[in-house]
Amino acid sequence: MKDISIYFKPVDTKSLEDKQDLLEFSQVHTEDNFPTIDGKGVALIYVPEFRGKKRESSDVDVFRKSFYQLSRGDHWNFSLYDLGTIQPGKTIEDTYFALSQVISELAKKM
Repeated sequence: MKDISIYFKPVDTKSLEDKQDLLEFSQVHTEDNFPTIDGKGVALIYVPEFRGKKRESSDVDVFRKSFYQLSRGDHWNFSLYDLGTIQPGKTIEDTYFALSQVISELAKKM
């Protein structure tokens, strides 16, 4: 698998410290570690690309805080990989390219 970590900024885990239930079962991209994807799972990717849209920004921390408040179901048998935030490219096409490369590599693992 290609190194897709070059496309991502790590997750700010400090803002998630009180959200332990689902976070405990997740592999999260931090400053020191990029998740090792080893089979079936769900990849969480945030893409802050708003060029060409009316909306100019979004708060990824609001999404992640809400997401990690969820509980893992009793029959959840998949890994959760929080890969972080895709770094926007110089152009919108650069961001689309990065996203397509990431998705292509993830599809190879499933």
